[in-house]
Amino acid sequence: MPHYFTLLLSYSEKDQTENLIIVDLLRNDLGRVRGPGSVYVPRLMELLDSLESCSRGIYSGCIGYFSSCVGAGGAIIALSNPEEEYKEMLLKARAPVIVMVMEHHRNTNQN
Repeated sequence: MPHYFTLLLSYSEKDQTENLIIVDLLRNDLGRVRGPGSVYVPRLMELLDSLESCSRGIYSGCIGYFSSCVGAGGAIIALSNPEEEYKEMLLKARAPVIVMVMEHHRNTNQN
């Protein structure tokens, strides 16, 4: 079964495009930490900078950010199906929400 999913991802233009978007966003963040000119991204970030009116906050791929809220989303492209994107967002949020609920109940039961 894992081979099946590998093939699906390998031939999915939508998933490949979403992954490129995520890579470009992470490269942009790395460039901010490493300094201007240390990372070159010739595609997406220039387009996003020209279209977005404010800077991006925390998004997919965030490491080390903990709070009582859960953020989940996706890369929306022309090939996206709104219902499938919504289901994907729910799937991404499910595990952290379950952990937060379990931790809340554990803390409530200890007090």
